[in-house]
Amino acid sequence: MTIHVGGAPGTQYSGDDLLKGKCPRPGTRLTTNDADGTKEYVMCLVAASQNLVDGHLVTINAATFTVTIAAAGNPAASNALMLGVARTSITASASAYIWVQRAGVGSVLASASTLPNVRLSMAAAAGTVDDAVTSVSGGLLGIYLIASVAGSAISACVLNYPSFEAPSATLV
Repeated sequence: MTIHVGGAPGTQYSGDDLLKGKCPRPGTRLTTNDADGTKEYVMCLVAASQNLVDGHLVTINAATFTVTIAAAGNPAASNALMLGVARTSITASASAYIWVQRAGVGSVLASASTLPNVRLSMAAAAGTVDDAVTSVSGGLLGIYLIASVAGSAISACVLNYPSFEAPSATLV
């Protein structure tokens, strides 16, 4: 990965933009600093059959930096993929290039009544987090909400390179 100076999280790019040098290649990292502190993003390619919106939790293929929406419910026990949060101003479909946030204060889609500062898991809706952990391998590491969610909505969170919990971990 390379570090990119100057970037616009939320901006969506096309394959033509990539060819013309208007956006960095997948895997490029961007670090920003603002009033909320340091944030880190990675440029990713949206996989086929995707319709990602801002705040969707996504899986990141570490070899290709291709993203797909994180599936609803508990992941397979061997599924320890990198996770991030899609940052896009409009719906991102197949072959779009977007910034995906991996670290810092951000926001993520969460189910109704999800509480802050508790262990999270995948919700019944793809790309959405919840606090109803039902399986050791269903937990999420490196992400927590910092505000309550009244209805299913985007909620403030802190990201620290999120991933699915390893199957050997124990419930706390």
